[in-house]
Amino acid sequence: MLDGEVLQLGGSSPTIMAIGAPKAEALAAVTAAVGAGPAEAAAYEGCGAGAIDYASYANGLILLFQDGALAGWQSTKADLSSRTGIHVGSTKAELDAAYPGLTYEDNTIGSAFMAGGMGGYLDEAKAKVERLNVGVTCDMT
Repeated sequence: MLDGEVLQLGGSSPTIMAIGAPKAEALAAVTAAVGAGPAEAAAYEGCGAGAIDYASYANGLILLFQDGALAGWQSTKADLSSRTGIHVGSTKAELDAAYPGLTYEDNTIGSAFMAGGMGGYLDEAKAKVERLNVGVTCDMT
């Protein structure tokens, strides 16, 4: 589950990670919850937010780190959702219903939105959620 404060993975005994958690702790906890290590881990170069390391998992979760701590996360697949049930693939109508008064801003990357500490982008047709973001991001992804 994604929201503006914590990342919650798992069922009856979930793994919960907060922004600011140490990188090694976050990687170990998420790897245990997901059942496999990151498919890719590297550094983004040239981010406006500064140097960002990332770890990308097969379920579409991307953890983002700055200064050795969890700084944000992204979801690029439907496996993860917000507390309101919004996930990659949710329709714009579902997003609007879950977050009344939501506004959108077109930028060089696409149609962006912010909702309850969580942001993201709609697809090119502006019909479905394409990506969810929490915390610091590097919009090269």
